[in-house]
Amino acid sequence: MKDNNSLLWIQGKSVNEENIMLLNGQRISKNDDNYLDLYDKLVYKDYYKKVLTDGDNFVVYRGTKYTNKVQSKFYIIHSNYHQVDVIGRRVGFMARIENVENLSEAVDKLIEESKVYGYSCEASEIQLMKKKENAIDYNKLIILIISIIIILFILKKIL
Repeated sequence: MKDNNSLLWIQGKSVNEENIMLLNGQRISKNDDNYLDLYDKLVYKDYYKKVLTDGDNFVVYRGTKYTNKVQSKFYIIHSNYHQVDVIGRRVGFMARIENVENLSEAVDKLIEESKVYGYSCEASEIQLMKKKENAIDYNKLIILIISIIIILFILKKIL
C-alpha cells in the first residue's frame, strides 16, 4: 500500500492557543517556511469536486493528484470535532488526505491522526460520510446497469 500523505489543521481552543498543523503526523510550526503553502492546500478547493456536504456539519471535496505520471485520489474534509473551544463552539479542522482509495480510508486516517491530540469526530457524522459514499457508489452501479440495458436493447434492434 502507498504511504498516506496527510495534512491536518486544528483550530486552537482559544485566541491565545496556537492552531495545530500536522504534516504526515509531524507538527509544523507556524514559523515554518512551508506553513502558508500547506495551509493553502487545505483552503484551495475551487477546482475540486464537492462530493459530500451536510449543511454546516461537514464538506468533503475529492481531487486527483499526478506524481511521476501516477494518478492518485485525495480528499479535503472541512468539519468540526466533538470537542469544544473555550466559549463552547465545536473545534474546527481541515484535513487533506492523499493516496487513499476511498473516502472511508481518508476518514479512518483522519480519526487516527486526530486521536493523537485528543480530538474525535462525531460518530453520526462519520457514519453519514461513509453511508453517503456508499450511496454514491450505488448510484454509479445503477447508472451502469441502465446503460448496459440500453446498449443491449439497441444491439437487439440492430441485429
